[in-house]
Amino acid sequence: MEIIIEKIDLNQISTLQEICKRTFRDTFYSEEDRDNMNTYLNTAFSYETLNAELLNPHSYFYMAYSQKTVLGYLKVNISSAQTEDLGEEHLEIQRIYVDRPYHGKKVGGKLIQQALELAKELGKKYIWLG
Repeated sequence: MEIIIEKIDLNQISTLQEICKRTFRDTFYSEEDRDNMNTYLNTAFSYETLNAELLNPHSYFYMAYSQKTVLGYLKVNISSAQTEDLGEEHLEIQRIYVDRPYHGKKVGGKLIQQALELAKELGKKYIWLG
């Protein structure tokens, strides 16, 4: 399977919403927390929230594809977009999710490689997982 990593733009918010909600739900869903989960999904991955995150010049989103199938995504932050202020030498991997059917298919590794390449390109010395 050929895995392609592409930077996400504003035209892909609907696709980004779908993969964000699906992978988060698959990772953290519990029948006991159904209402909390739905509230979180509808807030954290709303059009408005994702639009603002995509417009932030210190956040970067990448999507993994094979043919036209979305396999997963990555969100990294630098500077003031980091969830903790670790300084300008750091790049945060805030989110890295792979759709369940593609676990074990090297998708996560490709997304990590993208983060490493971006860190090198931006001159960051440290990468951390948020």
